[in-house]
Amino acid sequence: RMRHDQKQKNTQQMKLNYLESFRGYMAIWVFIYHGLGFINAIHSENILFSILKDGRLPVIAFILLSGFVTHILLSKEEPFLLYIKRRALRLFPIYLIAFLISLLMLDFAMETMRHIPTDNPKLIFRMELIDAYYSSHRFFNILSHLFLLHGIFPDRWYHFTYTIMGQSWSLTLEWQFYLFIPFVYNYLKTKKIFYLLVLIIFCIITILSYRYMRQNSFLPIMVQYFLIGYFSYSLYKKWESDDKFY
Repeated sequence: RMRHDQKQKNTQQMKLNYLESFRGYMAIWVFIYHGLGFINAIHSENILFSILKDGRLPVIAFILLSGFVTHILLSKEEPFLLYIKRRALRLFPIYLIAFLISLLMLDFAMETMRHIPTDNPKLIFRMELIDAYYSSHRFFNILSHLFLLHGIFPDRWYHFTYTIMGQSWSLTLEWQFYLFIPFVYNYLKTKKIFYLLVLIIFCIITILSYRYMRQNSFLPIMVQYFLIGYFSYSLYKKWESDDKFY
């Protein structure tokens, strides 16, 4: 019995390791995408090249995986504070280091880009974002980043999402999901009215967001991808019980 359980556990871990490998390939794709975005001279009809220049696909893949893995973590029935502590320790240490470096390098980055003889629209847009950081709400911008909540502020009024470290828009999105998804899990498990009310409020915010705050750093706009990954774990468990993964 023990050998069977250990074998099953090892098989499950091997299957999940495949997901980690897939995550690594998606990270390489994102790196290539950002590199290609600053090259104006390359124009190709190659299908593979066109796919690599679409940065949405690997980001959505990351989100799907995040939803899937989060369901696994919640299934361990850990107290909320322990669950959120583990998630915070996964995100915040390396994020805060990268954020501090980005903040200290803003002046240098701005001066460097100003001396690059190019009309690349992404480079110009990046300089505009840095200007926006210096021109308004600097303290609250930094404060929102420290709590990884800069994605919840409307870009039309507060240019927080991309000004200091643009790549962190997906991290604030992920952190919002970590805070929200326990309400889904607990409602489906307990059917308590409190969790239902939270979900109803979230649905109302989602509807309003599509009209007034349609930005990818705000969870209601991207939550559908997280939920696809989250609920796909149930299918995974069914296939696992049948020993069929493909």
